[in-house]
Amino acid sequence: ANPVYGQYDRKRRIQENIGLPDSLLSRFDLLFVVLDQMDPENDRRIAAHVIRGHRYQNAQGRVGHDSDYDDDDDETSDE
Repeated sequence: ANPVYGQYDRKRRIQENIGLPDSLLSRFDLLFVVLDQMDPENDRRIAAHVIRGHRYQNAQGRVGHDSDYDDDDDETSDE
């Protein structure tokens, strides 16, 4: 769950940070808190890596959005 206040506050209890009722939290045996170190340069590197991994690449190796390579626009079609 994301922090209630937009950013995890180490001075508050876990229950206060994630805003779920104690009755629901009591069902979990373990809670793991993952904190963002707020490093803009590292965030840019991670974002660039994710974007590179999700780029569409057609059979000819061209990169772009998958809608850019519609079958109707195939260069080898007989028109």
